[in-house]
Amino acid sequence: VVVVVFARSQQALDANALLNVARRRIEQAIERQRRFMCDATVSREFYRTGISGSDEDVSDSASKRTRLLVWRDRLHVEVAVFDGRQLFSWPGTGGFRFEGLDEMTGGGASGTGDFGPFATSLLSDSDPTSVRLRGVGQLSGQQVAEYSYDVPLASSHYAIKTGEHRFERTAYQGSMFVDTQTGDLRRLLIKVSRPPAGSGVLRSEVDTHYEPRRSAGGPDLFPSMSALTIDLDGGNEAVNRVMYRGCRVFT
Repeated sequence: VVVVVFARSQQALDANALLNVARRRIEQAIERQRRFMCDATVSREFYRTGISGSDEDVSDSASKRTRLLVWRDRLHVEVAVFDGRQLFSWPGTGGFRFEGLDEMTGGGASGTGDFGPFATSLLSDSDPTSVRLRGVGQLSGQQVAEYSYDVPLASSHYAIKTGEHRFERTAYQGSMFVDTQTGDLRRLLIKVSRPPAGSGVLRSEVDTHYEPRRSAGGPDLFPSMSALTIDLDGGNEAVNRVMYRGCRVFT
């Protein structure tokens, strides 16, 4: 459920205090979650845009363009984080050695950062003057406050692949949605509007939803779902949707 109608008048809401609470909760969760894993179901789709006349065409009403579905697949994988490094494995193999889905499958788009690297990076890397409250709305039945932010190239740790074993950093912008009652991060939106030259990427977006929960060891910040959308050179689009379940911290 996407946040709708935002009120411009923020009655009885201290935007700075709520942001500070969110920052502390994210930092506590990341500190606790140095080693953990989740089961993940990945749905990947690849489209050619601007083509019509096929039964497989999907109309994109938001951008007024037509997308032709070229291929899709569905994967069941295990994903783990070891001291900030995100790795993948096929279920039951007993070892995590793949750094991305593309490495596992031999192709396709992939990304990392759903588990917290993005959340903690935007707080430390963003331009402090860019973080501002946009409004208050509803997300999955909970009241949330939306904060926009900008991360300039000079401080960004977000990198996009530009060649064989070569990555370049890029600036990005977006919004974070915080529960007004608890300060928990509920949704994180990341947009890259000017990717590095040579990457073959025109635009990309990562939209991650979180289901915060409490445990005996402290706060947990696990993703429940994430969608990566990439517009590519040549009129192509890649979409990855990931559903997470069974997340647990290694003791």
